[in-house]
Amino acid sequence: ARLVSAGMKGILDKPGDRGYATQGFHASEKRLDLEAEDPLKATSFVIQFLAYRPYNLPKTGGQHFPHRMYFTLNFFDFPQFKTEIVRVRDNQQHNTFSPTKNVEVNATAGTPLVLFKEPKDRVTALIDDSIEDSELLVNFEIDPSTSLDTKEHMRFASYLLEKALNVEIWDADSQMHFGTVRVPLNEMLRQGRPIVAVAREFDCLDQSSGKINGGIQVMLKNSGKYPSVRLPDPNSVNLDAKDQLLKGDTRQAVRIRAKPLTVTTKHGEENPFASDSSQMKLASQNEDLRKKARVQRFKKSSLAKENVQVLGDERQDDYTKHRALRDMNLLRDSRKPALINRVLKDYISHSQNLNVTPGIASFLDYSVANSGPEDEYYQIKIEDPYGYAGKSELDVVMEEQEWRQIVRRKAYDVPIDWGIFHPGERSFYLKPGESLQVLFKFLSFKPKSPFIDTGILSDEDKREYLMNRIIKVTLVKRSGQVLQTLEVNVMPTYPVVDHVLRFYEPESRSIAINLPSFYYYTKATPHNRPKVHCTNQKAVLDWPTDGELIVKMKTPPIAQKNMFYIFAYNDDLFLDCTACIEVNVYGLSVVDMNVSTGQLIANKLSLRGDFPQKIQCYSSEPDIVSFRQPFDGPFLILPGVINNIDFHVRALQSRESKVRIHAVDVATQELVHTWLVRISAETPQVSNLFQLKCKVGVESNQRVKYTNKSALPSVFEFISSNPDILVVREPEIYIDGNDQDFIRVHLPGQSQPGNAEAFVFASDKEGNIFEALMFKINYM
Repeated sequence: ARLVSAGMKGILDKPGDRGYATQGFHASEKRLDLEAEDPLKATSFVIQFLAYRPYNLPKTGGQHFPHRMYFTLNFFDFPQFKTEIVRVRDNQQHNTFSPTKNVEVNATAGTPLVLFKEPKDRVTALIDDSIEDSELLVNFEIDPSTSLDTKEHMRFASYLLEKALNVEIWDADSQMHFGTVRVPLNEMLRQGRPIVAVAREFDCLDQSSGKINGGIQVMLKNSGKYPSVRLPDPNSVNLDAKDQLLKGDTRQAVRIRAKPLTVTTKHGEENPFASDSSQMKLASQNEDLRKKARVQRFKKSSLAKENVQVLGDERQDDYTKHRALRDMNLLRDSRKPALINRVLKDYISHSQNLNVTPGIASFLDYSVANSGPEDEYYQIKIEDPYGYAGKSELDVVMEEQEWRQIVRRKAYDVPIDWGIFHPGERSFYLKPGESLQVLFKFLSFKPKSPFIDTGILSDEDKREYLMNRIIKVTLVKRSGQVLQTLEVNVMPTYPVVDHVLRFYEPESRSIAINLPSFYYYTKATPHNRPKVHCTNQKAVLDWPTDGELIVKMKTPPIAQKNMFYIFAYNDDLFLDCTACIEVNVYGLSVVDMNVSTGQLIANKLSLRGDFPQKIQCYSSEPDIVSFRQPFDGPFLILPGVINNIDFHVRALQSRESKVRIHAVDVATQELVHTWLVRISAETPQVSNLFQLKCKVGVESNQRVKYTNKSALPSVFEFISSNPDILVVREPEIYIDGNDQDFIRVHLPGQSQPGNAEAFVFASDKEGNIFEALMFKINYM
């Protein structure tokens, strides 16, 4: 990009490897075991946007690509990232910045336009055009030692192998979506190398039309690094086997020592307030326990000192002694719950981090062993205050089919009996010497919270979003004795989004939107129809065919967006997620129009002003919807009144069209209002028919006569309905009243023989005359 800006030609002229939604590069040759053995488990991933190449420019109507653009990225499990604004420029330009209008770029189809960041200080850049341009780079840092996810580097390697980066391009002036780029990433696996860097060009797809409108040239760089903090060795834990009751971590076999809870009296009863001799015997085994025993003896002697003196004083009456004894019992009872909780927390609690992702099942395992001489009954209790629909999102895997699938996929231990759990209960029996690896599965379809958990969020927010929270798991015996408590610290990440789809629909109406076949973009097409789950509880999903999914829902109010996810799975147990689709539905004000094809029709938009504001209106299809002066540039909105905005509609094809109009604040670049113009164009009445002949593969220039049927002279405008077949060489001609002149047309060469039709719409500047001239062309 620096060489191109200096004037060197030809560097970015080759398209290279391109393609929207390609399968990637040599995916079968990549090995995940090499990534697992790589000591450089931290990553610095850089994405540099180099240039935009328009593939096809319109033959009429000017350049249809944004001069100022920005990108949004859905990379790995990071939140959606929005880049700075960049400008396009050709090789001959030095600085195309203008704070008030776009500077035309001398673009031709196939010529790359270099992207440079727009200066943040627009006034300074206008005064001093010597400010050095800079390239747009985005850097993502991935470090398992700081994220506390020891398997993050392998999750990232799997992401590079199987997924594609979703990049969306936006027009920074109109705030309209311009196109989508998908970048296969498996070529970025380092495979033991310290650095991998590639430069590629990828197609930009216009979702509304389904056409490729250009290509984005990017450079990708994956640099390996050592973790900033030394990661623990999962094989370094070596605890006494007789105390192994709990095994933590999502896949690491970490066993936690179960410490003694109580001291048993000679009558066989559990006494949490054991004698000093018992406490001393227990404390002699551990220095920390010796300190706690000394503190407890001191507290007991201090609290009872006064009352003991009263009880031992023979001069005190019986009432005083009974009152002192009562006070001692009350004091002991009041402190008993706190003491019990403290003992439980100190001796049996354990905390475990669990990294979770919406729509993806996460697993946790711990082992229970019966070291006693008799059969023992165990029960697992789960306390999840912010689950889904009153149920915990963390649960024990008990159903045999699911259990078998997880053991096969994740290499867990095979249980002694697949039916060991009592139906509908989290309870089981173990014989002496038997052990069981209990599997927990966490699955949530709630989106990760966009808010920071400051502790002041409402319970409703905590139930609606997936947030950091603690789930308490308790293992108890039949007698009620607590063996272990596990505090699962849920640490959510953002979902890995495969596709982002956007729909612009009338506000507050019931609609049915069609989703394309999406699952083949990330993995091989499944043999059976995938199982899907929609996070929008008010939406209904329907499969008319295997390749099409229909979502029936109600659109949001004006200027609001309804965003939800659709997860696709290759199994009924939600274990193999093949795609995550982010769906955005926008509610827009609607203007319905019935027009005659080719005729220019005027209409108005209404916008109420809240305060004085300078705005500018943009059309998603400027060839169909345009604005009349003074609304073709920035204009002022008056407060407290309804402002009318004049616009024109000319449909060149006999079909239904949807055109979006955005009103954007000129100063803040914020979207003020949006409209959806739905146009139904009827076939016009033909006033004249011309038949032309053209040789296959040969361009032709021809002319036909046109008569001004009015007695008044006028300037006529001629517009072709299909410039790919017929181009009007002189769009405007002055013709006197009742006089004739020639319409000169150019016929591009066609590669195959056959017939084609195109209209030429003729109208005067005053709008009093309109005619539809049909041209039938025979290619021989």
